[in-house]
Amino acid sequence: MRTLASQITRCPRIFTADQAQDARALFPDAPSEIAALVAGAGSTSPYLLGLMQKETDWCHAAFDDPAGAVQQVIDSAGAVPPDQLSSHLRQGKRRVALMTGLADLAGAWSLEEVTGALIDPEGLEGENQGVEVAVRTDLTTASELAETDAQGNWKLPTSDEVIFFVLKPSGWMTRLNKHNLPRFHYIHKPKGSPPSQ
Repeated sequence: MRTLASQITRCPRIFTADQAQDARALFPDAPSEIAALVAGAGSTSPYLLGLMQKETDWCHAAFDDPAGAVQQVIDSAGAVPPDQLSSHLRQGKRRVALMTGLADLAGAWSLEEVTGALIDPEGLEGENQGVEVAVRTDLTTASELAETDAQGNWKLPTSDEVIFFVLKPSGWMTRLNKHNLPRFHYIHKPKGSPPSQ
């Protein structure tokens, strides 16, 4: 186990002083290396500052073992009941993004470690990572599968909150969204998303 403070090789410069102060105030008892890191990160990235504000309590323990904390978030996704999966995955996404971002800014993790935490199936400890865990978990609770017709259309029963995933054969392509990106999933939430925690 290696603490984040012991791995820091660099810190971002302060860009916005009030955001740096807000970030530093979240961790008043943190070692000086962590205080400098969160101040620099918070001052240059409103996104990371927002994540630190939402995940302050989790960060205290995660700073002691950042790789273990990220791995625990990823590993726990498979054990979440289906009715809690959506909020758990949102929280996990925040936590992984935050710790990976801080470790990257601090020079604490190599490019391979950062990439592994975010997308690589071999990841930090050779386990299935991030999106793969979410997809695998959701597919194991799936109740129906459907094939497309000749025009690529499909029908499945739905509820007030469901995510449809598209699995395609090699050489085929899904429809594109308005940004010309492939649509591999569709989130059906006619009542909207629950408030952030």
